[in-house]
Amino acid sequence: MLPTKKTVRDRSLRFLICSVSALIFFAPLMALLAGKRGVPTENRVAYSAPSLNTGWRYFADLGLFAGDRIPLRPRALTIDAWIDQNMFDEDPAFGGNASPSVIHGSDGFLFLAEDFDNACAPTGTIDGAIQRMEEIGQMISESGRRVVFVIPPNKSTIHRQLVPKDLAKFGCWSQFTTELSESLSKTKTEGFLPVRQLIDDEVARTRNPLYLRKDSHWNSLGSLVAIKAVVKTLEPAAWDDGEIIPEGLGTYIGDLTVLEGLPSKDEAEFFGVLRPQVTQVSQVVLDQSLSLGLNLRFVNAGPKDSLVSGRSLLILDSFGEISLGRISPYFEDLTAIHFANWEPNLFAELIAQADNVWIMSVERYFTWRFTEFLGDPTFLALLENKLNAMGD
Repeated sequence: MLPTKKTVRDRSLRFLICSVSALIFFAPLMALLAGKRGVPTENRVAYSAPSLNTGWRYFADLGLFAGDRIPLRPRALTIDAWIDQNMFDEDPAFGGNASPSVIHGSDGFLFLAEDFDNACAPTGTIDGAIQRMEEIGQMISESGRRVVFVIPPNKSTIHRQLVPKDLAKFGCWSQFTTELSESLSKTKTEGFLPVRQLIDDEVARTRNPLYLRKDSHWNSLGSLVAIKAVVKTLEPAAWDDGEIIPEGLGTYIGDLTVLEGLPSKDEAEFFGVLRPQVTQVSQVVLDQSLSLGLNLRFVNAGPKDSLVSGRSLLILDSFGEISLGRISPYFEDLTAIHFANWEPNLFAELIAQADNVWIMSVERYFTWRFTEFLGDPTFLALLENKLNAMGD
């Protein structure tokens, strides 16, 4: 019996899948034997070698460590992503049982899957995290320092109408983000700025997206909504809308396209800050031993009331990192340090040395950071001792 066209087509498809699978499996092995090593494609540092004293978690950590160092990893991700999208019509997910890292929404918008994963299985509770934030705000304020808190909303929170309604975690994500928003709107935290409401209002007013279509972060206008709120809180005279300059249409490679293994360019309108009366005196790395140079000190000079005076500290994540070029021109003396460099004694010391403290953490990591980092009782006790010592 002669094979039918369908049988031939099915055999060809199976052969193609087997061939590509073999390539994905054996090519990295051959490269490893040749001395090649991989790097992570995501917007983060590589996982460190696990410690034997972590118990059973050692094996999970070992997998993450090894995965980051697989040779030809970016190419393998790209091939795997292409197969998921073009042969199975699915969101790319690296590995047979893996969940997608990126969610495809309407109008070409991509969303970070962590928005939904963390909302449905949060570390810590909303009430507990807000209570810790209130404690930190009160502690810093009572020490005579000024403090502001900015919680950048997730892209999925602001542009929720573009999130696919058939997403498995849509229900728990929607419930969590609604509860978080309502709780934050009621907080009495010293220096808390309602950035989500400000961004919602700006989206409603302009009808323009304030987050990048292919990236997990806000665009330049979105960041300026938060920056304006902070500057006007700390030094109202320093803000001038006329110093926000359109830079035109530009291209960027979205971190979400890199994360799913299919890096691609997209276009967006960019805006910058031009302050003719302000001069940058210096920009230096605070500590060369910390990761990726994500610790910088900026010193500026300008006329009276044109800058937030005194020593300022900005504790930030990637939302602040990509906005530093628009933030730093408003401060006389600004130290910016990334959560990736977390070390309790260092962060407590930097807060104690500052006159102004700005803490910025994106919504998806809010309960985690204000539970296990800033909200850790050991850190709070350490911070209180540092603040008291500086006041003596």
